[in-house]
Amino acid sequence: MKLYSHDTEDPCGTITIPIVASRDQMTSHRVTSKVRALTIVNPTSPESAEEMQQSAVMRHPSFYFEDQLVTFKVENRLFRVHRYFFIRESAIFRDMFLLPSGATREVDGMSDERPVVLPGVTIEEFENLLKFFYFGMMSDRPTDNHSNNAYWIDILSIATRFMFEEVRARAIQRIWFSLTLSIDPVDRLALGLKYNVPRYYLVQSYSQLIRRDEPLTDEEARKLGADTTARLAKARELLRETVYKKQLVEASELQTLGRGVRGTGRYLGRGVGRGVSVVVHSTHTVQEEISIRTVEVSEIIDDVWPETGNS
Repeated sequence: MKLYSHDTEDPCGTITIPIVASRDQMTSHRVTSKVRALTIVNPTSPESAEEMQQSAVMRHPSFYFEDQLVTFKVENRLFRVHRYFFIRESAIFRDMFLLPSGATREVDGMSDERPVVLPGVTIEEFENLLKFFYFGMMSDRPTDNHSNNAYWIDILSIATRFMFEEVRARAIQRIWFSLTLSIDPVDRLALGLKYNVPRYYLVQSYSQLIRRDEPLTDEEARKLGADTTARLAKARELLRETVYKKQLVEASELQTLGRGVRGTGRYLGRGVGRGVSVVVHSTHTVQEEISIRTVEVSEIIDDVWPETGNS
């Protein structure tokens, strides 16, 4: 459509260009009679230069991103995503992407021909990390049908290997505090040992395995390794020995008390004697005592697994 324009200049140094279509074109295209105006600031105007100088535009120190996309290769799949999350969250990727001033070599990941290769990472792990970055940092819910357990375990795995410290801390919190009841104690302990989770988070698993009736199965021992299996066996033995000895001492004291009281009078002795007999015969079994011996369990864990390590 051919346009006709006429230039005029107003006293303020602003050039206004009204644009109007021809009569024929207005009829054929049913153009409305509204006039559009294009306003251009005259850069030579003294008033305009002064206004621009007074309202100088500045970049925000925190929220002005000069981000680039980076290509990752995971297994046989290419991913093209923002570098920002990787630079912010990981010291490894920060050193990789932020070259010294004046560096001229091409950085890996700038093209499909030269991607950043992540050996040992599965497609599913990397997908879940990206879902966390793009969709899940403000929510505890995964974005697909992936189970909570597997989703957070994937994130813990890749975050540990590539030093995403804050992401790793979030995964540990979820697995050991929010998902505790849905993960078997042996599997949770094996995860903690594999990914070097602080001992503080492993105490509950240690306690559950020390207290339970059954010893470790062969499969569970394989999951935990020889060292942890041996320590658990030692802790279980120490706990049962401690509880059994205390039961014997308590029973002996009660029996001694019963004999002493009987000599004070027939009625009183008979009543207390019967009470002592009931107490002695209704004493908790060793396993029942184990389930309530919180202090002893805590002391044994501290002895068998010192604070200096988590295994």
